[in-house]
Amino acid sequence: ATEGLRAARRVALTHAAQGALLLLPYFAALVLFPGLLLKIFYGSESSYLNLDGVLRLFAALYALHYVSLALKFWLNALEQNRRQFNAELVSSLLLALVLAPLVFVFGLTGAVYAMGAWLAARLVGNAVIVRQLKV
Repeated sequence: ATEGLRAARRVALTHAAQGALLLLPYFAALVLFPGLLLKIFYGSESSYLNLDGVLRLFAALYALHYVSLALKFWLNALEQNRRQFNAELVSSLLLALVLAPLVFVFGLTGAVYAMGAWLAARLVGNAVIVRQLKV
């Protein structure tokens, strides 16, 4: 059984790394040059240009989403569906709790903060499950 878990980890890590290499240039561009990309896509007079910091944070947080999804799919492959569902449920409840207040206070930036809390909770929940499996 231990060999099957190791094989699943090896396959999951290989596919996650391949996907990450494909996404890395896009994430890097959004994190390093958000203002320039907003200017290219929306023009130099756009009101969206002041959202470069929000776009940078969103891109960095979305990278967390990728890692969280890779862990989620690996846990599902290891038939840890119930535990992974519970982690997903808790993180989604956290999102439901913080989204409206953060958007009300901070607007679009608050929505990105709420997404960050949700993704961090998902990532931590999945990482705890993986750690408990001792794989």
